[in-house]
Amino acid sequence: MSKFISEGIGNIMDIVEIGNMFIEQLKRDGKKPLTLDSYKRDIDDFHKRLKIKTIEDLQSLGRKDVSDYINELIDEYAPTTVNHRIAVLKVYYSFLVFNGYVKESLIYERKKLTVPPPKYKFLDTDEMDALLELADNLKAERGYLGVRDALVIQICLSTGLRIFEVRKIKIQDINFREGSVHIIGKGDIEGTLYLPARTLRTLQEWLNIRSELKIKEGHEDFLFISNRGTNISKRRLQQIVEEYSEMAGKKVSSHKLRHTFATQMVGSGTCTDEELQGMLRHKHKTTTELYRHTLEIGLKKSRQMPSFA
Repeated sequence: MSKFISEGIGNIMDIVEIGNMFIEQLKRDGKKPLTLDSYKRDIDDFHKRLKIKTIEDLQSLGRKDVSDYINELIDEYAPTTVNHRIAVLKVYYSFLVFNGYVKESLIYERKKLTVPPPKYKFLDTDEMDALLELADNLKAERGYLGVRDALVIQICLSTGLRIFEVRKIKIQDINFREGSVHIIGKGDIEGTLYLPARTLRTLQEWLNIRSELKIKEGHEDFLFISNRGTNISKRRLQQIVEEYSEMAGKKVSSHKLRHTFATQMVGSGTCTDEELQGMLRHKHKTTTELYRHTLEIGLKKSRQMPSFA
C-alpha cells in the first residue's frame, strides 16, 4: 500500500502539499531539475485555472472541467506546448490514482495536435563572415574579454554547440593534439567535435590570457571565465552572441548560430544525415531529417562556407 494512502487522505488537504509530493516522486524517478521546474509550472497552472486549493476541489472535478481547461490551452498556446501539458497531466493523474487521491484519471486519450515544421532562422555566409570579422576586430579594443568573446562566437559557428554545452566545456575536454573537444550534451549524449584552424588559434590565444587570470576556487577547470573569475553564466554567453550579432548587422539568438552551423553543413554537402546527427548530437534521426528538410528551403544563400582556415 502506498505510504500516502496509509497516512490517510484526510490528513493532507492542501493541494500544494500534493503537488510537492508529485515533484518529489519525479525527482526520485530521476527527472532532471529543468524538467521538474517545467512540470511544477504546468501543474501549478492547472490548479490555478481550475481554482483547485484542496484535495476535495481536485476530487470534485469532472471530465468536462479538464476538457474545458485543455480547450482553453489550445486557444492560447502553440500545439507543442499543449501536447506537453497534456502529457504532464497524464503523469500527474497516474500519480493521483496510484496514491488514492482520486478514483480515476480525467485525461482521456486524444490525438496529439499537429505541430507545424519549425521555421529555422540562420545567418547566410556574408552575415557569418561579418560576425566573425567583427569579433576579431574587437579583440584589441576589448582586451582579454574580446578574445574570450571571439572564441565563443567561433566555437558556436564552427561546432553547432548549444550554449549550455559551450558553458560546460572544461580544459580537460580539449584534445590539443587532435584539435577536438569532447562534449556531453542534452540527454547525456556524448560527442567529439573538431575545431577548425581559426578557432584553434583563438583558443590558444585565450588560454595564454586565461593562465594569468585570478580564477576562483571550484572554477579552475572551466574554459570560459567571467570577469569575476567564475565560470561564465549561460545568460552572459547569450548576451555576447546577441550583442556582437547586432553590431554586425543582424541580431540573432545563440541558438540561431546552431541553426546556422547546421545550414552550412547541409549546404556544403559534405556530410550524411548520420554524420550531421552525430555533430548536432540529436538522439533521434528524425530530428536531424527535419532539420535537413526545413533548412534546404533557404540554402541558396548559404552554399559557400565561411573561412575558418
